[in-house]
Amino acid sequence: MMKIEFNWSTVKQILTQGRLEALFERYSSIFSNKLGPMKNYTAILELEQSAKLKFYRPRPVPIAIKDSIELELHSLKAAGILKKVMHNMWACPNVAVPKKDGKIRACGDYTTSQLNLTQDKMEKLLIGMWDKDETLTGS
Repeated sequence: MMKIEFNWSTVKQILTQGRLEALFERYSSIFSNKLGPMKNYTAILELEQSAKLKFYRPRPVPIAIKDSIELELHSLKAAGILKKVMHNMWACPNVAVPKKDGKIRACGDYTTSQLNLTQDKMEKLLIGMWDKDETLTGS
């Protein structure tokens, strides 16, 4: 590494406001606040052998927020985030979480699912990636 002339100050320089704004503009679809589906991407989850498929029934929704949750689910379907399925062997219950503005956030309760069995592998993967980044930058 000593024989290679490398100017670290140019590598570690902080982007100026104008260059940062240019990046935001160039990749506006990534930095957008608009909610939308992830296209052209397939997620692969590696589960432990002991993971078992489970289907949890929907939790009852309080009558006071039923219209709000239906409106939220409809907007998520319209945005392409959710889609209706007729049968699934693996599902978790929905949870309605109130937002500060009074609207409802539709969330999934994944604490009941077997997806938590992947957590250990994912932590090792992310830690490994972080270590490589620190090694490359000399931190």
